[in-house]
Amino acid sequence: MSVVAGPKDKKIIAILTDFGLKDPYVGVIKAIMLGINPNVVLVDFSHEVESQNIKEAAFLLRCYYKDFPKDSIFLAVVDPGVGSKRRAILVRTRDYFFVGPDNGIFSFLFLEEPHYTCYSLENKHFFKEAISSTFHARDIFAPVCAYLSCGIKPEDFGPKIEDPIILKGISPNKKDNCVEGEVLHIDKFGNLITNIHPKVCEEFLKRSHLTIYIKDQEVPFVTTYSDVKPGELLSLWGSSKFLEISVNQGSATDRLNVRLGEKVRVIFKS
Repeated sequence: MSVVAGPKDKKIIAILTDFGLKDPYVGVIKAIMLGINPNVVLVDFSHEVESQNIKEAAFLLRCYYKDFPKDSIFLAVVDPGVGSKRRAILVRTRDYFFVGPDNGIFSFLFLEEPHYTCYSLENKHFFKEAISSTFHARDIFAPVCAYLSCGIKPEDFGPKIEDPIILKGISPNKKDNCVEGEVLHIDKFGNLITNIHPKVCEEFLKRSHLTIYIKDQEVPFVTTYSDVKPGELLSLWGSSKFLEISVNQGSATDRLNVRLGEKVRVIFKS
């Protein structure tokens, strides 16, 4: 199908994967999209999600998708179930589009967006003719994103569905004077970014002192990195708006020997 958007209709497609950049996978899916719509703007959201870690991908998407212009399209592929019977979906929210596997990668959208519509990708006119059982990012998701950027309507790709997959345990638990979350992302600097948001803690913040614990070690809660000496541990509300644990001019993951999924507790004391 030949559909090309004009220069005035440029759309952004942001690409989030666990592919890394050693192999040609990212370049190939970009080539597919440019072949359908040479006017599209491609943005590398990230390609360094931990391999097959759907929860991390879902969290990164939740943290940063609202920084993109309205009507941006997100191609999100962390897909350990590729080739299985898991569905391929398109999600339309008020301001954005999301395309990827129905495996929980869009869980935060379903939990936090007040209005969304979800479609099952079934119209093969918008897929590559030959579909690999191991590379749906190239053969299904990339073409769909490109045609979407050309103005094809979401409903043309397939029927609406009402039961997308939502991951369990992605939100922190709150009990009495404690919130327990986990490390969902470790950035290049070794900062440990958790799923604990100020909103979860707001009822305590005006009347309580926060005490942060990870691996039974207390971590001081501060406003900026410079509030502690170089080499010292700290915790703060990071640029992602979530609680993160860091070392001033160092790596918290190296200091604490922490991996994704490590539990973090916030204790509220008067």
